[in-house]
Amino acid sequence: MYRFRLERVLEYRQRREEWLKQEFHELQRALREAEHRLHQLKHEYQRLDHRLSGTEETGVLSEELQTLSRYRQHLEHLVALQEAVVAERKAATMRKRADLLKAQQEKQILEKVREKDWRRYQQQLARWEQQFLDELAVMKGYDDEEK
Repeated sequence: MYRFRLERVLEYRQRREEWLKQEFHELQRALREAEHRLHQLKHEYQRLDHRLSGTEETGVLSEELQTLSRYRQHLEHLVALQEAVVAERKAATMRKRADLLKAQQEKQILEKVREKDWRRYQQQLARWEQQFLDELAVMKGYDDEEK
C-alpha cells in the first residue's frame, strides 16, 4: 500500500497556505475599509474647502470662519493620519501576499514530489507484477514438461 513519507509535511503546508489566505483576505478587507475612510475624509475636506471659498461672497462672521478654519486643519490632520494608515495596510497586505505566494510554491513543490513518488511506486508495482507473472509462466512451463 502506498504511503507518501512527507504526507504530514504536505498537510502542514496546506494548512499554512489556508491560514495565510485567510490573513491575506482579512488584510485586504482592512485596507479597503481604510481607503474608504480616507475617501470620506477627503470628500468632507473638499466640501468644507468649497464652503470656505464661498464665505467671501456670503459674508460669514469671523468667529464662524475661525471655527471652519480649525475644522479644516483638523480634517487635514485626519487625512494625513488616514493616509499613513492606508500606506501601512498596503505594505502589510503586500508582505502577506509575498508570504502566501511562497507558501503556495512550497506546497506545489511537495505535491510534485508526491506525484513523482506515486509514479515511481506505480512503476515498481508494475515490475513486481510482471516478475510474478513471469515466475508463474515459468512454473506452468515446468508443470507442462512433467506431464
